[in-house]
Amino acid sequence: MKEKSPREQSAAHQQAALLVNALNGAVASTGYWLNAAGRNLPKFYPKGITVSPFNALVLGMHTDQSGYTTGLYTMFSDAKQRGEAILQQEHGVPFNWYKWDQYVNRHNSEDTLSREAYQALPEEQQKLYKGVRQREIIILFNIDQTTLPMTDAEKYRDLQQRFGSRADRGYLKSEERQLRSTVNQFVAQIRTHLIPVRKNAAGMAHFDTAKDAVYMPEPKQFEHYEDYVQELMRQVASSTGHAQRLAREGMVMKGGKAPSEDAVHYERLVAELVSGVKMMELGLPARLADDSLPLVEHWTRELQENPHYIEAIESDVNNALGVIRRAEQGEKVEYATLRTQRQTSEMQERQGPQVDARESAILVDILRTGGMAIDSRNFPSPEARNAFLEKFDLGYYEQKKNEALSMVTDEDTDVVEIAYTEALTYGTKIATACREYLPAEWNTKGSYRIADELKSVPDRSTKEMVVVRARQTGIVDVVLPAGATTGGHVILSATDRRPFYLTPDEVMPAQERSEQQARLVAHNLPGFSKQQIAGALMKQGASYVRFFNKDGLLGYRPDDSYFKDKEVFTAKLNNKELQVQATLDVEEAVDKATHVQFEHIQMLRDDNNRWALYLRPTEGEAFSIYPDKEDLNRFFSAVKQNEQKSAQEVRMELAQKYYALGTDRPKLRQDLFGTAPADVDLSLIQRANIFRAKDDKFLCVPQIKGMGKIEAREVSRQQWQRLWIAEDMAGYKTKLAATLFADVLKQAQEAKLAENRRETSEMKNEGKELTDWKIFEELKDKYKDAVLLFRDHDRYESYKEDADRVANVLGISVSERDGGIHAVSFPNSDLDKHLPKLVRSGMRVGICDKLPRVPVSALDTPIENEQRPTRRM
Repeated sequence: MKEKSPREQSAAHQQAALLVNALNGAVASTGYWLNAAGRNLPKFYPKGITVSPFNALVLGMHTDQSGYTTGLYTMFSDAKQRGEAILQQEHGVPFNWYKWDQYVNRHNSEDTLSREAYQALPEEQQKLYKGVRQREIIILFNIDQTTLPMTDAEKYRDLQQRFGSRADRGYLKSEERQLRSTVNQFVAQIRTHLIPVRKNAAGMAHFDTAKDAVYMPEPKQFEHYEDYVQELMRQVASSTGHAQRLAREGMVMKGGKAPSEDAVHYERLVAELVSGVKMMELGLPARLADDSLPLVEHWTRELQENPHYIEAIESDVNNALGVIRRAEQGEKVEYATLRTQRQTSEMQERQGPQVDARESAILVDILRTGGMAIDSRNFPSPEARNAFLEKFDLGYYEQKKNEALSMVTDEDTDVVEIAYTEALTYGTKIATACREYLPAEWNTKGSYRIADELKSVPDRSTKEMVVVRARQTGIVDVVLPAGATTGGHVILSATDRRPFYLTPDEVMPAQERSEQQARLVAHNLPGFSKQQIAGALMKQGASYVRFFNKDGLLGYRPDDSYFKDKEVFTAKLNNKELQVQATLDVEEAVDKATHVQFEHIQMLRDDNNRWALYLRPTEGEAFSIYPDKEDLNRFFSAVKQNEQKSAQEVRMELAQKYYALGTDRPKLRQDLFGTAPADVDLSLIQRANIFRAKDDKFLCVPQIKGMGKIEAREVSRQQWQRLWIAEDMAGYKTKLAATLFADVLKQAQEAKLAENRRETSEMKNEGKELTDWKIFEELKDKYKDAVLLFRDHDRYESYKEDADRVANVLGISVSERDGGIHAVSFPNSDLDKHLPKLVRSGMRVGICDKLPRVPVSALDTPIENEQRPTRRM
């Protein structure tokens, strides 16, 4: 990711602040957060050029929060050319301006072209290049911030009536009728080109990811028509994140796991912002959903503490609305390449280093300092710190950052400023690397019972926090409701807040701060002073104190095994002292996390009379493994002592040892429940009875298809013992019978094969049914220019030359039937998706009932003699 310039960073902070103010304003105004006055979409004045969705969002919030009449904005230079001026003391709003003035070869990064050279290329050669965007931050001013209202009052009133609020425009019934027509057209385009929009009689609007469809109640079920429109836009926005479209993290299952809670919260924010921009396009106010209001605190914290949050929002809002607008313009939205991209991403993830919970905690500790500090107290030794830096590719950036920081004590203020700028640059690179390496879950193979319970404890109102103290290292983790970030802000104005991580000198020298009357605000919540908390814990013997948020980028997400040898309690800060509120017992959860839990542990003999340890965990695959002779002696000695507790401890100890060995070295695993001989057909065994006879022998009698009564054969005592602990008893019986009666099964197979050959010879044509192609030809003669689709149970099928035409348009494979007839088919549920494609390709399509099937003897010409059709491509 390209590093941001100081100007870009300042713009991002202002944009995040606007969004924070808008979202928090919704909590106090029944959910309304954007365009409450009902203005039209922000535009450039006077050309009326529309802006990107994210820029429209920023300008809309700036208009709202400043109370301007319209959403018309201009640049300083443009206003000057028109003979207008910007009023004194006015602060503009940052606008992300992108230039595409350079193009690079997709296969050779050194091959670059100017925009003019690219445009001169033939269209086929242009496909070999991709644009490289260059971002600039320009400052825009609302026309209310210029002298226009005073120099040309009549023109200003005209703009107010055309682009102002509903009240200024004189909102009429005709405008409402036009709104309904516009929304109906929108639904029609979305339904055709993006996603099915279906009615939901239950009255619940939702996007069904499994069916990939939006379900909406009737408009009359909403209190106001605008509420229906808002919910419709929200659900359509959610659909753009589907795995087969933009594959946003909050909408995608990974490895069978649901998205993380943070990803789901972020996805909800994207849906709200995208729907808000769509509402603004329609000149309507945007309102947060009732179930989104509780997430405002989470979003606020992430916007304030995660410097990349606003950048991700810009990308996802622009992409989502790009998808929607393509559908509105009649372009079918399909993402056939996403599967390949996802596989590539997964391969890249597998190539990266595996990160455990301890390392994740250190990565978060670095992130909360913006990459400006990698504290040595996180590591047991300098060697361990160096190994960590090497593993996560941080060594070079850390060295360069420290070199820069060594210059901040220079007497030359210019040198100091350059040193801090360089240090911040390398600190940002460190933070970016940490953020990329930090997994969504700190240990993907763990359980999270403890962390899930701890998450509900940190609370602003009760002033409670969670403290996790490592008994051996003295490192203490403190989980706060928010505010884990170090440093604070240098505040120059309501819109100019400059963050620092170690010292405010990073962004402005002390003398300049004094001259500009800047205020310093630390990243501390009331009642959660990090300095006082750390001081109190250090007095109690802590070696180092790390701070985390309860969720978000700096969230605390260790698996249960992380809490081994740690003390966990809740506390409050009172007069610079930390008062313990409750001690939490995590021993049981830690034990389950650090020790495999077993349903069955037993010593069994194999067929060669050798002892094996059978292990069946509560989760995971069961297997057997041969233990060492020494461990065998320990096991049986403990059993013979008849001390149940001691024997159980030895059993559990050996189970843990050999389960870990079998997991680490799968080749050592043994399957004592056998596999059937490869050359026998298990389906011939209709039933297998295994029982104890009167003479205390164990016998097996199978029922084998076509073989009549079969004489019992003996089962060994070891096989009998294994029967009663087999996970699949019926399967084990069948495999055992197949092993004991393999010779009988082969006789049955030979008899079955002979019978099949005889039946094939005698009934080559008798009773065989084939499709009556005469009816197909009659229909084709009647509808020569139509492609015919035949409904056959739950599928639609097309045949012969029609099959080839359908396959070419839909991109599905052609099969053959009845001696070489071409055929294609697809599920009934795909008709709504495929039929528009066929029609748009210029085909007429006829829907028919299935073709009947008749005996071969009823056909005039045997199918073997039918001429194979020629495939037309």
